[in-house]
Amino acid sequence: MPGPNVSKAQREQARRLATQGFRTAYLCYNDRLAAMVANLGIAVAKFIGFLLTSSAAMLAESVHSVADTTNQVLLLVGGKKARKPADATHPYGYGREQYVWAGLVSLLLFGMGGVFALYEGIHKVASPSHEEGGFVVAIVILVAAVGLESWSLLTAVRETRPHLAGRTW
Repeated sequence: MPGPNVSKAQREQARRLATQGFRTAYLCYNDRLAAMVANLGIAVAKFIGFLLTSSAAMLAESVHSVADTTNQVLLLVGGKKARKPADATHPYGYGREQYVWAGLVSLLLFGMGGVFALYEGIHKVASPSHEEGGFVVAIVILVAAVGLESWSLLTAVRETRPHLAGRTW
């Protein structure tokens, strides 16, 4: 909070400026929602692929997609919390809370990915096996993933374009 020699108008202006960027950054909601739905769809497709082929790689990929979906949920929560208006305990608003949630996402992403990769590495060294078949299933999952990710990207571009206000990317 500004020092005691700052006028009430200056404090209000500082408060407004501190939260303005965060409000405009989180006006888009549908892009993150689309990314979450796409990641969930990809996770389901990969898990079905695992059930059809018993492929450990498909199981690993489905866990990875579940982690991506969880990350999107956490970013949605962070975006919602960052939009809360300023109050007595947070005179500059809650906008910076988005960074806490983004940090949590990075810890989750690296943590889950590292632990699962370590588990799979130890498992493969202990009992090596070669998986065969499932080529058609893998291609179908790949095509579905490309379609879902393309839809997510187009949604993000559509949601972001009005907020560019004539500026380039």
